[in-house]
Amino acid sequence: WIELVCNTEGKGRLNIGNKVVEYTDGVVILMYSNIPHKSFDNDFECEDYHEIVLQIAPEKMTLLNSGFAEFMSIHHLLHASKEAVVYTFDNDKKELV
Repeated sequence: WIELVCNTEGKGRLNIGNKVVEYTDGVVILMYSNIPHKSFDNDFECEDYHEIVLQIAPEKMTLLNSGFAEFMSIHHLLHASKEAVVYTFDNDKKELV
């Protein structure tokens, strides 16, 4: 499954493949199938931790890419997600970094 994970608050340590990333104001993660990972609040557990996860079958995205030119940008992003794409929040600016 391709996973899009969004945590708008909280803190944690990401362990995704060979990457270890700490975050404090939230995070958005895009991961392709079969990337080993652990719980995203690992070692920093807090009460305010909430996450939203969207899972998409890779073959469904392949069908969309082949049928709609608009999905070519998403195709490139998914290719990058094979190493995991991580965006952290800067809550002072209310934007992704």
